[in-house]
Amino acid sequence: MTGTMSRILIGMTLATAVAALPLSATADTIHVGSGLKFEDVQVLGIEGNEIRFINRTGRQTARELSQVTRLEITDEPAFNEAEAAYAAGDWEKATTGYDRTIRRTNKPWLKQWASLRLFETADKAGNFPAATTAYIELLRTNFQAAAGKQPTLPDANSTFLETAAQEVERALERNLEDRQRAELLKFLLDIHQKRGDTTRALSAAQRLGALTGDAATPENRRLVANLKLGLARIALEQKQYQKAIDEINGSREAFTEPQQQADALFVVAAAQHKLAGDNRDKLQDAAIAYMRVVAHFPDSPLAGEALVQTAAIMEALGEQKKALALYQQAAAEYPASGAKSHVQRLENGG
Repeated sequence: MTGTMSRILIGMTLATAVAALPLSATADTIHVGSGLKFEDVQVLGIEGNEIRFINRTGRQTARELSQVTRLEITDEPAFNEAEAAYAAGDWEKATTGYDRTIRRTNKPWLKQWASLRLFETADKAGNFPAATTAYIELLRTNFQAAAGKQPTLPDANSTFLETAAQEVERALERNLEDRQRAELLKFLLDIHQKRGDTTRALSAAQRLGALTGDAATPENRRLVANLKLGLARIALEQKQYQKAIDEINGSREAFTEPQQQADALFVVAAAQHKLAGDNRDKLQDAAIAYMRVVAHFPDSPLAGEALVQTAAIMEALGEQKKALALYQQAAAEYPASGAKSHVQRLENGG
């Protein structure tokens, strides 16, 4: 169990009294650290950042979640298989097991644990539907575990995006807190933007804006910043390039997280690129704007695309050697950017 798991599970509570529970009813095992394990125990649940259990002597005790690497729970075969697969890095098998656990277990604390694990493993396995289900469940049962984290979106043409949008809308019909509803609306906004559905993206943005209000809390400030980014991206898609720049420039102080800042720089660069036309000076300014993304946020998912766009500008300016060097850098450092095909094209005289 990682330190992150320890922190984000804070707030999960022990639901039942434990005094008279018969130890013979279960024979759970808790793996701690490297090699240490407590066998023939009865896990009671999670309280704060600790897992509580009755040891084989009948004494109630606890261990910090950060120390726990794996659980084996009596009468939970799907969960136990998932934990073993998790330890082995078999994300697909772990995803299947955690999903079954959530659907079948009658232990609320185990459902939360499995949801958290499922969110992680499904994302690593590229199983967007399962990651979405886990994310929604976590928002409902353990908000701090899910706030600010979303499943990785698939390609824009994936049918899973529409399925996820429908699942989010169903979740929004439940009795939720405003903060839960706001996180779901942010997710919905991103889904519709990924699909290129500007109308529904704007609708989600308007609903989110109505909830976040004046951004008085840190959570709302983060959501408002993401909302402003969403509106800027929508303006970019609608070819309202100056509006996209204005949305970013009017909200610069709101972008406090690195990924928000990287997104903001990229939107401005892309808008400048579109506005530049054939103007050499403006194209050079757009190239510099793209390179700010790479220079300041090299680990951002947008850094590779920023390099590719800079290279494309160099090509447009007749700077073939510079363009090739940039494409080569993008291909080497950001393989997912698609720069390799451009390298081959230019090397072949294309």
